[in-house]
Amino acid sequence: MNRLYHIGALLAACLFASTSSAADLNAPLSDHPTLGSEIKRGWDAAFDCSLHNLNALADGQCISDASSAAQQQHSNYKPFELGLYFGEWQAEDLAAMSAQSLSNNVITRQAAPEHAREAAGAYTVFHHLQVELGVTDAQLMATTTTDMNDFGKTRLGSRLRLWKNGNPYQLSGQ
Repeated sequence: MNRLYHIGALLAACLFASTSSAADLNAPLSDHPTLGSEIKRGWDAAFDCSLHNLNALADGQCISDASSAAQQQHSNYKPFELGLYFGEWQAEDLAAMSAQSLSNNVITRQAAPEHAREAAGAYTVFHHLQVELGVTDAQLMATTTTDMNDFGKTRLGSRLRLWKNGNPYQLSGQ
């Protein structure tokens, strides 16, 4: 009988404990995103878009969808968008450079202007957000290139400096 009493008491304690410690559904979430973590999250989303969409228009639509989702889910979506459009610029700039260098491939060469246009649009958006949020080039690079090797970081920094002087595709007639 004593054993049944202890089991019953244990069950009652478990039942009461679970009801009295139920989660507060109005409590804020415990994750605290930072400016840097949101920029990196946007960069990663852009990378994911570029992996799954080989042409510039599909990639652009993926970026637009990610941007719309961020605007609907978060009141402060601009850091995410900064990373998103910085990532899109990097991917489209690389695609445009690659397409130009493969001049013997007609299909690839035809895609170069579209990639260059997408890169220019993404650059305009990310640069505007970068200035608005007060994020330096060094901060942007440090936040987004954590998974990149030194060669990639150097190349990305060089391209960023080149674009700061003007759209290189306009200069080359594209």
